[in-house]
Amino acid sequence: MMSQVHSSPTSYELGQIAKQKAANSNTSIIDAQALNNEVANATPKPRVNTVPTAAKILASKNQNSKSNKSNKSNIKPPVTMAEVQARMQAATVAVVTARNTGAPLPTSPYTLADKLDIVEQGLDEKYIVRIIESENATDEGTVGWVNPQTKQSTYWTTTYTQLEYADKDPELITSAVGKPYNDTADYTLLVIDADRAAIEGDMKTFIPTYDNLTNFAKADLEDTPADAITACMTPQYSAKYEAFIKVADTDGVDLKDTKEFSEFAQNIQLTEADAKVLSARHSINRKYGANEQFQGNGLTRNTDPVTGKVSQGMVETFSQDKNPQTLKYLEDNNILVRIAL
Repeated sequence: MMSQVHSSPTSYELGQIAKQKAANSNTSIIDAQALNNEVANATPKPRVNTVPTAAKILASKNQNSKSNKSNKSNIKPPVTMAEVQARMQAATVAVVTARNTGAPLPTSPYTLADKLDIVEQGLDEKYIVRIIESENATDEGTVGWVNPQTKQSTYWTTTYTQLEYADKDPELITSAVGKPYNDTADYTLLVIDADRAAIEGDMKTFIPTYDNLTNFAKADLEDTPADAITACMTPQYSAKYEAFIKVADTDGVDLKDTKEFSEFAQNIQLTEADAKVLSARHSINRKYGANEQFQGNGLTRNTDPVTGKVSQGMVETFSQDKNPQTLKYLEDNNILVRIAL
């Protein structure tokens, strides 16, 4: 008798499985293809560097909702921490005024094409920011979780200008970065001088596109086959990986558990080669935080908590810190500033 040969399920088949399971558990499925189409239809514009005033920056934000015209040329990254803090104060005035008058809150001045242009040109901002709950922002705290085995830390941030419009408003900031807002928590914004962190510490920061994260993972994940990393870092595999995660979550499968992972791969009839690709992708998720919502285009994926509408978010940055220090040390050495929100 001939043995039965199984082929791995296609993205469509996984999507159908996930949708059926989601329907039974009231879980939503994101239309990743629609987001990819939105990106494909945006045309990056040439970079133009001009020096703006605070008034121009705030004015561009107010006009953004009325026009698709690029405002990117009006925004220049700050060059000192003092400038960061001064611009934050200007942004605060705009947010407070809007809240007091019932006017619409400021929104990002960047069009989708602007953001894709930034991704294409590469990271050129000195200051990156990260929001954390204040209970983790003590003197002995760190910017991100430190792996006890590697003694290293990886975390996701964004550039200052991407978040500038949200001033020091924690609800606006968490919404902008796609982080659930906890109204019972206090928040702290970390403003990091990425240049000083790279020189005086051992931190590397880049925009996590498919190519950038692929190259990084190949150098960092020594026990993971390079061809498996390449295979899982594509838009097509991202759709498949999200479907895998939906199915695993619905079935209560813990993919971090080696035995459960193996049983899951067998149950959905993955070939040995495809199981290695899934393992590589899940390793990238676990070690770097590139979860199933990672798009590979350098932008966050935002979901409106009220309407459920999904959209392209801000440019995100990824940092690996090989020598993580306490927040007090970083602040004392002018690498970071903690701002209570």
